[in-house]
Formats: sequence, structure tokens, C-alpha cells
Amino acid sequence: MQSFEFKAALLAGRKQWTLDSGLITKDGEPFCDLGRVDRALFAEMTVRYTHSEWFDLFHGRTRYRITCNLPDGDEHNMEFKRLVSAITTELAARDPDLPVAFGAGGGERKAMFTIGLLAFVFGAIILAALMMGGVRDSKAMFAMLFGGGFVLFGALTGWTSRPWASLPSLPASTAREIFARLAVQEDPSSAEPKGEGPEQDKG
Repeated sequence: MQSFEFKAALLAGRKQWTLDSGLITKDGEPFCDLGRVDRALFAEMTVRYTHSEWFDLFHGRTRYRITCNLPDGDEHNMEFKRLVSAITTELAARDPDLPVAFGAGGGERKAMFTIGLLAFVFGAIILAALMMGGVRDSKAMFAMLFGGGFVLFGALTGWTSRPWASLPSLPASTAREIFARLAVQEDPSSAEPKGEGPEQDKG
């Protein structure tokens, strides 16, 4: 049995997770049976100062989500990644070809696409008003930069989050290697300095 403990958010309490013979428990309660999982998804999103990561396990249309909203390098985020690594290793042992997708999907993807579309339309309206002479000459440069920025942001966000595009996916046998590397954090204090140290007196 493997045990993991981390907080999903800064103000949240610690949760105890265990993985034993393909069964995941959360604070002692059954959470998900990996024997029934047919696909998985890992995603992360950073908006301004907010960082979110989640790992979804699916059985048909049923979704089991494990989240951590603390940044990379945080001890709780690392423990979250260790849990994800252990789960993908178990999934790979059961079905090496089980698909593991990467990127936001479902509601998150639709929300980001909507934000991108609205930003693009807003920027386009500003640029249209500028071209039609609806902006004073003294503010034309500002309006061009402001509107152009929204158009570029909206186009990029909308395109990368378009709901109809398929997410990149890897078999569990390959995904487990990626998560195994992500779950390892080198401790700088444990590193030995390279080169020879100063010689000691023999007297």
C-alpha cells in the first residue's frame, strides 16, 4: 500500500490518499477502482497568480478528479505529482495502451474558448471604432495597442482552447515515465560540491 498526503489548496486541510491493489481511497473512503478506468487526463492552468493542476480518471462518463492548486515546487504539489505517478504506473501495469490525455478539457476548455472569443470580439470592436474615426487622434495609438492586444490574446486563447480539437494523448506506458520524472525533486542541499576540497595538514 502506498500513502500520500497533501493539501489541494492553500487554505484547505490535508487529505490522506492511499493506493492499494488498484483501489484509491481518500481519507479512508473508497474513491476510485483503477480496474474500471478506461482513460485519464492531466491538465494544468495558470491565470495571473492562480495555478491549478488536476488529474481526471474516467469510467465511461463518470469522472474522478484529483486536484492541487499550489504552484510547482511546493511540497504539496510534489506529493500530488507522486500520487499521479503511482496511479499511472498502476494503470500502465494493467493496460499499457490506456490513453492519458494532456490539456484542459470539458467545461474548462469551453470556458477558456468563450473568454478568448469575447476578448477577440471586444478588441475587434475597438479597432473598428478606430478605423471609423470614432476615437480621438490623441488616443488613437493607445486604442490600437489596447484593441490589438485583446485581438491577439483572444485569438490565441480561443485557438488553443477550441473545443472541437482533440487533446494530445500518450499510452499509459509512456505517460508513467513523464510523471515519474515530474514527481522527482532534487534537494539542492544534498548535492555535493564538485572538485577537490582544500588539502588538510598531515602534521
